[in-house]
Amino acid sequence: MQKIDRVETNCDLCGDRSFWLIAKEQKTHAQIVCCRTCGLLYTNPRYSDDQINQFYEDEFDGDPGSNQKIIENSGIPTKKVEAEMTRCLNSLSLLKKHLNPKSKIGLSLRFGLGSMPYLLRQEGALMYGLDYFEENRNHAALTYQVENLKLASPVNFHLLSQHFPQKFDFIEGLTIHTASHVLSIRKLLEEIYKLLNPNGYLFLDEKEIFQPTRFYGNSIFDSGPHHFYFLSKIMLLSYLESTGFEIVKCQINPYRQTAFKHIFIVARKKTSLHQYNSQIMQRPHYARSVRLQTKLLALAWPLKRIAQQLP
Repeated sequence: MQKIDRVETNCDLCGDRSFWLIAKEQKTHAQIVCCRTCGLLYTNPRYSDDQINQFYEDEFDGDPGSNQKIIENSGIPTKKVEAEMTRCLNSLSLLKKHLNPKSKIGLSLRFGLGSMPYLLRQEGALMYGLDYFEENRNHAALTYQVENLKLASPVNFHLLSQHFPQKFDFIEGLTIHTASHVLSIRKLLEEIYKLLNPNGYLFLDEKEIFQPTRFYGNSIFDSGPHHFYFLSKIMLLSYLESTGFEIVKCQINPYRQTAFKHIFIVARKKTSLHQYNSQIMQRPHYARSVRLQTKLLALAWPLKRIAQQLP
């Protein structure tokens, strides 16, 4: 991408316009701000819709089925297929502690190479899926004979009801952390809530921004312009509770670790009428603590990088 068009945004969680500047724009990330009201860390301004789609088409390399990775690797490496299957087997074991997939109708968000919908189908579920990349869908269909898979552009991914008219017993996003990549987490969760049957389950995986495990780059934000949000457990809980979900489980995933520890979260659609609670999102004390945590991490980062390189 050459000329970058930017779009100013409000806080996606609480809607407030006031923020603190946390990190200026770099080659490795857009400008990062912290909402003064709720503490959400997000990119502002972000790329325009057209440029987001173009970035995923031409430059994004965080998925083995992305165009850039297919060119780089001349296809999908076997080790990537095996790594995803191992990751999804572990996620399945966590999911089954809360739900028996047999005879259930499920939706896989960002299904990747197809391991998760395949494994859930083996457990007796009727599976559907949504992803960004054609190569992922092709691999899932050819390797695992997984059907009912659809594609959406990154900027429209959160509009689930445009792709799926039916209801689901559960929706999962455990293959790839999904929430940080969508334009609006709030709209994604509202769509999920609409598509779930009463007492339906949501399973999500997301990076815990304040628990880095590898100190590469210059900060916790050095992950590219495709991350629009940088989430903590508290932020995820605030999102889910404010959109009407009951929290069943929220823990650090014992099986998953990348450059960050990962959160495994289970939520359930409430059967009673959802009453909107604005106080859930008004946490100025937490917002100040988020600002302080990011400052302390920025100060400690160079020393963490040196320590990481020591024998």
